[in-house]
Amino acid sequence: MVHRQVAGEAGAAAGGDEALGEISRAAYLVNHQEVDVVVTAVASVGSQVDAAGVVGFIDQVKHSSWWSADVAPPQVGDHLRAVVLDDSRTPPRLSALERDIEIAQVLRERE
Repeated sequence: MVHRQVAGEAGAAAGGDEALGEISRAAYLVNHQEVDVVVTAVASVGSQVDAAGVVGFIDQVKHSSWWSADVAPPQVGDHLRAVVLDDSRTPPRLSALERDIEIAQVLRERE
């Protein structure tokens, strides 16, 4: 499992107690983790998102607009709830589908 540090890297370079506080608040993306993301770019194949400082990718089929004409496609600036599907890829792959989030909740309960 690959952990991607999302906060504190810049603070660690600065040194001092403040940097240590930043490191202790560092967050990582791991498989099955739920995260709040912001869409930063949209392409025909999916959306680039920011997950607390980590760049991630949501494939077009992992957004509900792919499955329903009643759902607007993602736009830059949209805030979504997503789940990490594959933390080993660069960028990590996420899903904004409710069914994937529910599956991840079940998997986390089993861990």
